Formats: sequence, structure tokens, C-alpha cells
Amino acid sequence: MSRALVPLTLLFSAALTAILWTVLPDEGVTFALGGEDYALAHPRALALLGLAPIFVLVAARSLTDLGRLHLALATLLRLVGFASVATALALPSQIEEERKLGLAIAVDVSESIGDEALARAATLVEGARERAEPLGHPLVVSSFAGRPSRVALDAQIRFERPEEAAESDLEAALLHAASLLPSDGARRILLVSDGVETRGDAASTAARLREMGVEIFTMPARDEVPFEVSLVDLELPPRIESGRPFAVKVRILATKETEARVRLRQGDLPNAAMPMTTVTLAPGENVVEMRSVAHAKGPITYRAFVDLDEPDRFPGNQEIEVSAVVEGRPRVLVVAEPRARTSPLVAALAASGHEADVVAPSSLPSEASSYERYVGVILVNLPSSALGDARQLALLDATRRLGITLLVAGGDRSYGLGQWEGTRLADALPVRLDGEKRRDRPSLGLVLAIDKSGSMAGAKLELAKEAAKATAELLAPDDYLGVIAFDSAPHRVVRMQSARNRLGIRRDIARITAGGGTAIFPALDAAYQDLAVTRARIKHVILLTDGQAPEEGIPELTRLMRAEGITVSTIGLGADVQRGLLESIAALGGGRSHFTNDPNHVPRIFMHETTLVSRSAIVEELVTVVPTKRAAFLRGLGLERAPFLRGYVATKMKPAPSELLLATESGDPLLARRRHGEGMVLAWTSDLEPRWATDFLRWPPFASFLAQLLREHRRDESATRLPIDVSRRGDRVRVAIDALDEDDALLRGLESRLRVLDARGHVVLERLAEERAPGYYEAELELDAYGAFRIEADHRREGISVAIGDARFSHPYPDEWSRLGTDDERLAEIARAGGGTIVESLDDLFADPAPIPAPVPRHVPFVLLALGAFVVDLLLRRTRFFER
Repeated sequence: MSRALVPLTLLFSAALTAILWTVLPDEGVTFALGGEDYALAHPRALALLGLAPIFVLVAARSLTDLGRLHLALATLLRLVGFASVATALALPSQIEEERKLGLAIAVDVSESIGDEALARAATLVEGARERAEPLGHPLVVSSFAGRPSRVALDAQIRFERPEEAAESDLEAALLHAASLLPSDGARRILLVSDGVETRGDAASTAARLREMGVEIFTMPARDEVPFEVSLVDLELPPRIESGRPFAVKVRILATKETEARVRLRQGDLPNAAMPMTTVTLAPGENVVEMRSVAHAKGPITYRAFVDLDEPDRFPGNQEIEVSAVVEGRPRVLVVAEPRARTSPLVAALAASGHEADVVAPSSLPSEASSYERYVGVILVNLPSSALGDARQLALLDATRRLGITLLVAGGDRSYGLGQWEGTRLADALPVRLDGEKRRDRPSLGLVLAIDKSGSMAGAKLELAKEAAKATAELLAPDDYLGVIAFDSAPHRVVRMQSARNRLGIRRDIARITAGGGTAIFPALDAAYQDLAVTRARIKHVILLTDGQAPEEGIPELTRLMRAEGITVSTIGLGADVQRGLLESIAALGGGRSHFTNDPNHVPRIFMHETTLVSRSAIVEELVTVVPTKRAAFLRGLGLERAPFLRGYVATKMKPAPSELLLATESGDPLLARRRHGEGMVLAWTSDLEPRWATDFLRWPPFASFLAQLLREHRRDESATRLPIDVSRRGDRVRVAIDALDEDDALLRGLESRLRVLDARGHVVLERLAEERAPGYYEAELELDAYGAFRIEADHRREGISVAIGDARFSHPYPDEWSRLGTDDERLAEIARAGGGTIVESLDDLFADPAPIPAPVPRHVPFVLLALGAFVVDLLLRRTRFFER
């Protein structure tokens, strides 16, 4: 053979292989041969046949001494073996029809299914097992309510209702059943249910499963409809006006005629116009109308109840709650002690177009949601003791979340004089409570008598020392201070000296250590001796102790001190103090007695006592009101003609973002503001009673001043409001927002924050809505509670709110509880979508399944042929059947 044929043969083989690779399909093919159908899974493997000429070339160039016939036969065997391997790699199979049936039965065990229906379902499954086993059909069984689970096919089949059976997820049941079926043969799912679907979309899922070769059949779980009464809706008019009567429609479903009492509550109280009515409910839907009147502007909640004489199937669906907004005059809450004179303030609010509710501090709500009906809250000359931490927290939370205006008015019991230092409210105020020291007040001589006995060791003594240091800072330079630490004997830690020596005083106080017993008389006597020779117009002693001491001589000493102009206040720390003795000392000494179990309160009490006795925070003089900032609400009031104020509480401005709006001629704050979340905290350092603000309250523009102040600082009601579309199915809520501005332009790229609040104003869920299309925002929420809810939306761009919105919806109880009977239409829809029908017996389910093409692998014969060709070729090379 010519040497030139070798490269030509190799080139030809490569080209032929490439052509076959290109021509042959890369996916499986089917073809008919001899009346049978066959398939190749990887037909491109046959492109290897293009390499066959290489075997001929190798035989022609062989160096063996085999005869020509011998060599030709060996080459033929190699070609047959190679072709067999290529064909086997193509994975040939023969297509045969198969009638194997895989069956899954999914049984609904939710609360809407009765016990008799579950028993029939168990009998049905037992019958299906008896028919499937002889035929060799695989059978799997599952049960479902809110979620599906597989049921073991034990000797005795029973269906039990799970703890969380208040939902019906038919879609999840179909998907779970499909996952349990084998992958070969015909596949069918039987859904045994009443058709009540509270979650998912079973019809759409059935259509998808049909495309995957799974047939869906349904069987109604029929049961006798039990006695049931469900309150399905509470309808309020779209617009409710304050003071105008309206009708509330209560929609009730009943399965049989029965007597019922329908109760209606407005907020936390019975509906005054019509609290209850007795009705006869007919089978089906009943509408009961009840009259109501809402007098307060703002959010309002209605709750309806149905009371029955006999129990029904679901006792939890006879209550429903909805909320709405009442239109009317804006409402302001005035908080004042009973002795306060608030009539002028209330009259001014009425003249400004507001309605005022006056309550004592003890009646102040401790939940933020209770303030939702108010645009503002005014605290009139209140000490911190009037408002506990819970009420302060609720007030500030309402300011932050609901956007109300919180106005704190001064007086002789407010700000620093009311022990507000260190409280939540003090932190939110735009002013500090330590006002500038005034030169025109009387000088003060103060002695701090601090118990340093062994029981004061640790945090008690350290906080007492910090309180003493803070007291020194509060005093003016011309005041005098002495500190006596006592156990069984007095120790003059700081000898009476000018308060301007603050550094030395702080150093000496820091050296106090605990130890010893407790003796009050020697300490009081030492304080008396020091103050008796001190040149000060006001002389005062603050006595702090946590234990018990002999009383002998103390009353007589206290009377003597009082006679010489020295007053005494006491602070009892802990539960073991002699309350009677300390109260007696304070009463005889013309001071005040304080008791606390929390050492952290000691510094605040010290500062309060010091402020009261020095009267440094009160400025009682004629004060001119001076505007310091061009605020919109001050326009047109003519403040330059405003009457004098007769006093105020001295404070200091906090740094930005606090803003000073009105001040005295000396620069002390009169009106300041500070943003707090969505709302505003205002500090008015004069009072709002006929004492310091007597003439100001009578000033004709004062009503306009109040109206414009409250309107300026409440949440902007003119802000762009975007409607919210809310749709609910079960515990899943879909929120959709079309964001358009006033010119119908799309608002793109917003950060849309959603908050879901319950009827009490508690945040139950927070989520960001996604922009699914330009200007279209959507979110899917999942609730784990029932009741009336409000969705608040805040749309921001670069951290700045550009639009808001809110919507309300109700999810009073599981939807399962409001639907009884069988929904045949829904079951028929699911079956049609899944390519099946509604069946009443197992005969329809086990009807001959349509034949399904099933590939039977046929590559093994080709592998055996290749192996046989290899063995024979090996024998030919080791034997001589033909001579050369």
C-alpha cells in the first residue's frame, strides 16, 4: 500500500466522523424497525463508526504473518466489535406499552371535616389497598390540614386530626402526594376533601401536575352539616362623622334556625346606642343592623359577639373586630392633677377648633395605641412621680409612631422641680433641666448628712456619693456646702465652705467609705452646729439613711433647728428604714420625706431637694416673649404685642436637632421643640394656668397661637397619600401599591416600609415592599395572629419620607371555621384541571390506565456481541486455521 494512502485514510475517517457528528441529532430519536418501535438515547455516539476505515488501514499495514483470509476475518471481527460498542453507547431501547398504575390518596383532616368522614376515608384507603396489592400497583397515603404528612399503611388505618388543623392547604397536599409517586407508569392522585381551601391554589397546581403526567381525581368528604353559627363580617359605613348616628351591619351564617344575642362594643365599652339585640337566625346568611354614634375623632374599634344557648361546632368564630377612622374636630388630651386650674386652657383649645379631654395622670393610658385618637397631649405642671415609666414610654412611643405632638408645660412642680432629671421624658425634651444659676436669688447653706454604715456598702454608698457630687455642681458659687458622713459618730468629710471649690469638694466626697453602726442624732447635731454659724439666708439639711437608729433627742433637736430657720428633709433607702421616724423629722423640720427601694433614684431626689430649697429653677418676674426663629405657626400673631409672662422654669437648650422658638430677653428658653420619630416634643417653660400665664391666657390671639402650634407640629396630613390594596387568603396577605404623584407620574425607586399593627397598636410585622414594576410595589405577608389590623406605609427616598399610606383589614379567626359543607364546584374544578373527574367509588379510580410508552433497554446484546467478537478475534490471533 502506498505511503500516501495513510494520511488520506486518516483524514477521510476524521472528516466522516465530523460529518456524522453534525448530521446525527444530539437528543434521543425513535424509529420503527420490523414492526417494532425503537429509540436511541444518544444517537451521536454512532459518529464513532466514521473511524471504521482506520481498522482497514491497520489491517493493510499489518506486520503479522497471518494469511490474507485469516487477516480479513480478524479485521471483520474487529469492525463488528467496534460497531457494537458504538451502538451500545447510543443506548438503544425498545418502546413497549405499560399499564402500571401508581396511586396516591391524600385525605383532608382539617377541622371542617367531621369524624364520620374521617372514618369513611380510612375504610376507603383499606379498600384501595386490597385492590392495589394483587395488581402490583404501588399505593401511598397522606393526610393534610395546614401541611401534609405521609401515613403509614399499618394493619389498621386511622386518620387523626393534628393540633394545628385550622387551615386547609390543598395545593401542598397535591405536591406532597406527587412526590411520593413512582416515576414510571401511569400516576394518579385521589384528593379526599370538602373542597375548603384556605391557602394556596390547588387548581393551578393540578394543571401543572397534569402536564407532568399525573392525573388528579377528587372525592367529596361528605358529612352531615353540624350546628354552627359564625360571625363572618362587621360592616361599617365608608365614612363615619363624629356625633352623627350610623348603622353597623353584622353578618352571621347559621346552619339551622336558632335564637342568638348579638352584642356590640365600641372600643372597650358597650355600644351606647344599642349594646345588644336578640334575634332569630335563619339557616344561611343573616344581616343584623345595630345603631351607633361615635363622638371622638380618630381611630375607633368595633367588636361584635354572638351568644348562643347551645354549643356549636366552632366556639371561636362568634367574635369579630374591625377598625375605622371617625372624622371630626381634632382632639387634644390635657393631663393635669385634680387641683390644677385648666379651664382657661380648655376654653382656648375649644376656641382654636379642638376638643379637649382632661384626665388625671393616674388615668393616663399605658399603651401607645390609646393615644391614636389625639393630635396632641399637653402635660400641665406635672412631677415625675405622677407618671411612671410605663406611661412615659407609652407617651413617647405614641409621639414617635403616631406622630402626635407632646407639649410639656412648666410650673412649680414641673421640669427640674418635678424630679424629671434622668427620666425617659427628660431625655426626649429639647431642653436640659439644669438652668443657669441666677445672681438675684438668696444664698443657700446646705448640709448633706449621709449614712455610711456597713449596710450602705457597695452601690448604695457609691450612688449617694455621686448624688452629693451632682448637688455640688448644682449650687451657685455664693452657696455653702458641708457633707457629714455618719455611722455611730459623725465625720465632717467636707467642712462648711463655699460651693465654688467644686474640685476639692468632689475629691473629699470620693473618700467616703462604709463601716460602723447608725446614729442619726449626732449627725443632725453636727449639721445644726455648722449651719448655726453659716451666713446664708436659706439653711437646709438633707439626711440619707438606710437603717434604724435610736430616736432619743431627735424630735427636740429638729424643733430647735426649725426655730432657728434650718429645715430638714429625709431620704429613706430600702425596706428596713424607720419610716415613722424619718417622716417625723421631715414634718418637724419643715422639709419633705422621700422613700425608695432603688438606689438609682437617690441622685434624682438629691437634685430635686436642692432645686426646691434653692428655688434656683424658678424665675418669677415679668418676662417678655421674644421670637428667635421664623416659624410658620408664629406668623400673624403679633407676638410683639403679647402680654408679659409672670414667671417660668429656668432651663438650658440642648444641642441640635433641638430648636429654640421663643425665649426671654435674657435668652432663657420659653418654647423649644425637638423631633421624636414621626411626632414632636415641645417644651413650654412657663405654665398654662392662671399664675405665670394669667395675662397670656387672656390674650385674644392665644387660641390662634394654640391652633397654629398644634397644626404646625402634628404629622403632615397634607403629605402625599398612596392608596394600599390589601387582599387576604388565609394567613397570607398581599399588599399592592400604585405609586403615583399628584401629576400621575410614577414614583420609582422608593424604599417602601410596611408595618402591620394590631388593634392595640403593637407592631406585629415589618417588611419592605418590592418594586415589581416601575411605580408598582408589592409585598406578601404572613400573619400568625387573628384580629383587626392596620397597615402603615412610609415611602422614602434617600431617607426622606415622600409619601405615606394606610389600610385596614380583619382576620378574626381561621377561615376554616366559617365554611361548612362540601364545595363540589371547587372539587370539580381541581379534577378538571388535573385531567380527572369527581369519583364516588374506587371503580373509577382503578379504571384501566391509559397505556404509557415505556423504554426497555436493549444495549446489553450489543455489549455481548462486542465481547464475543473480541474473544473470537483473540482466538484467531493465537491459532492457525488457514495456511499462508
